[in-house]
Amino acid sequence: MKSLEDDDVDDHGDDDNDDGDYEFRKFTSQEKSDYNRRAEQSEGFDVGDVPDDIDIWDMPIRPLDILSDSETLKELENYAKLALDKYNKDNKTSFKFAKIVRANYSGSCCGWSGHYITLQAKQMPGSHPMNIQALVKTWRDEVKLEFCRA
Repeated sequence: MKSLEDDDVDDHGDDDNDDGDYEFRKFTSQEKSDYNRRAEQSEGFDVGDVPDDIDIWDMPIRPLDILSDSETLKELENYAKLALDKYNKDNKTSFKFAKIVRANYSGSCCGWSGHYITLQAKQMPGSHPMNIQALVKTWRDEVKLEFCRA
């Protein structure tokens, strides 16, 4: 029987053997520079396309694939609607949720996780959608809206 000690595992849990496991890497210096610039300019809401093989420890905010994971999309839609309700209340508006445009995630192993959500909302049917950004933090079953802005 194989034990954990039998595996050649690095600090991030990547298996170094060649049995089909996916290999992760750090950003190149140019990729890291581009990533940091986009993250800073967008305040975490648009880090752009990131290669699939980047180690999560090298990327504090990472894009979520909302198209292929319906469970995550549903969760993000719930967070977006919560944020939009607060936005409407604070700004005396009546925007209706239309869709999630993009979402990024900042995880923590022992604390709050951040969901950087860009959503579209409409004031009335047929009107042009408006992009709204919300930062929602979660920890266990708690959900906390940090801010929501147009």
